[in-house]
Amino acid sequence: MSRSSINPTSLPQLLKKIDEQYRAGDLAQAETICREALAQFPDATIQGYLGAILMQTGRIDQAIDAFSEVVRANPDNASSLNNLAAALHHAKRYDEAIAAGRSAIALRPDYAEAYNNLGLSLHEVSQFADAAECFKRAVELQPANAAFFANFAMTLAILGRPEESARFAQQAITYNPHAAGAYNMLANALGELARLDEAFAAYRQAIQLAPDWPVPHSNLCYGLYFHPKSDLKSIQQFHAEWYQLRAAQFKNAIEPHANDPSPARQLKIGYVSPYFSDHCQSFFTIPLFTARDKEQFKVYCYSDVIKPDALTSRLQGLVDVWQDSSRWPDEQLARQIKTDQIDILVDLTMHMGGGRPLLFARKPAPIQVAWLAYPGTTGLATMDYRITDPRLDPPGTNDEFYCEQSVRLSHTFWCYDPLTSELAVNDLPADANGYITFGSLNNYRKVSDAVLNIWSEIFGRLPTSRLLMLAPAGNCRTRVINALGIETSRITFLDHQSRKEYLACYHRIDIGLDTFPYNGHTTTLDAAWMGVPVVTFAGRTPVGRGGLSINTNLGLQELVAGDKRQMIDTAVQLARDVPKLKLIRAKLRQTMQASPLMDATAFARNMESFYRSAWQRWCHG
Repeated sequence: MSRSSINPTSLPQLLKKIDEQYRAGDLAQAETICREALAQFPDATIQGYLGAILMQTGRIDQAIDAFSEVVRANPDNASSLNNLAAALHHAKRYDEAIAAGRSAIALRPDYAEAYNNLGLSLHEVSQFADAAECFKRAVELQPANAAFFANFAMTLAILGRPEESARFAQQAITYNPHAAGAYNMLANALGELARLDEAFAAYRQAIQLAPDWPVPHSNLCYGLYFHPKSDLKSIQQFHAEWYQLRAAQFKNAIEPHANDPSPARQLKIGYVSPYFSDHCQSFFTIPLFTARDKEQFKVYCYSDVIKPDALTSRLQGLVDVWQDSSRWPDEQLARQIKTDQIDILVDLTMHMGGGRPLLFARKPAPIQVAWLAYPGTTGLATMDYRITDPRLDPPGTNDEFYCEQSVRLSHTFWCYDPLTSELAVNDLPADANGYITFGSLNNYRKVSDAVLNIWSEIFGRLPTSRLLMLAPAGNCRTRVINALGIETSRITFLDHQSRKEYLACYHRIDIGLDTFPYNGHTTTLDAAWMGVPVVTFAGRTPVGRGGLSINTNLGLQELVAGDKRQMIDTAVQLARDVPKLKLIRAKLRQTMQASPLMDATAFARNMESFYRSAWQRWCHG
């Protein structure tokens, strides 16, 4: 380390010199002076400058040590506690960050930055309501701070309040038109409001403002599947552009894999996800992990779960090796995967929130597979295979639109376990009500204008029928009412609910109505588990053929429409055949339990057969 050329003789002179160098951006020289000064003056202010320098230069653990020294020297200084909280947050030590943040606010109740930092840490541990209150207080105290508004918008979106989220994100943009994060948050909120064209424009603005930030670009990749005008060709082209901009740079750094090429040995299968927790993904990973062949396959999970829960523990008990990767950047996780000598690495998230596409761009395992998040493409030249099934991607079709090789499992892309048997299937609600109740509990983002047009015709032909629907409060509900053109008394809107409350809603539904171009997937499986048949429309993309795949496995192909007119007719005819509806409801859960959709052993053998054959192909080069 170079020595300072100036040797001030007093503490005020040293502080002045440090501040000058710090403000000028000469952090190396400022650090040198700090360390020299601390040898002469063990002063908390100098230690605080050193902590700030260490933070800005990426030495987070050292910054925590420096700020901790300051707090020990002056435990009643709110600013020092807030600095420590920020450093702990960056280190993903969220519980400690929360404690430090609360202490800072207790000392200084009007400290806007401390409320913001506390909100960020609370958000990371899924305490979203408390986080929202912190951000609300921060914007009240500093109403012109764009970052505070953007953070508030982020948490409101997760709380199912997308209209408010969009409003606060727009406010952030008003104060800082160059805030890429605010544009990304605005886009997320607009997507949840089914305003997809506006959402895509906001994502593109975020990409333009922050070309090195991959998140909005991945959000747009995933969002394309919801847009009615998207087809496989346009999706492929956009993902190819994404790859060239975001991921191709890692290709030349990929190192040869030193895995033992014995074709018949036990294989190491690694799964990467932020959703090994109380998340719908567990309905599909638990059956696979439970039924796996432990002799032939050793399973590793790389978990990005920030706040583990009971399902995290359950999943951990089902696998051989569990790595908490939540604090690891992509480079560190890639090194660990190579050290573990994983043979086949499976991406369970793709471009959804929390995904790690740039980990897979580094190719830490010789074989890489995309499964479960959604049946689409990653766009990665380093992803070898994608899992699908014969209905999502009919054999002989669509393969040219994927950079991965499509692997069609025998029957189904999904193997489902509801993880509860608490709620039994009830009698047909129409028997007691005297009218048919249709239901849609899908994400509102999936409710396109074309969907509402079809529903309008169905309700026009069935004037006593009702609708039970999940939709955010406000303009979203107004949009549905106006589009359907029926009395508001015929529509019951629902907010987001707990898993148990959500499943109980199917006790009120006679027939499910699917969405397109993105069908219900987990929701359609949930409906079938609760005895509710879903009328669906088979679309042009695999996410729009989920209803076809599920209903075919249930023997309900007659509920799959080939065009919009047929969907209307199918729904109306089924609604008028109450005896048939009663028969379907009485048998559907048992039919599902006997189907490939819940045959975990057969599904696991199918997946493992693919793993083995893929490995043998790699071994033989």
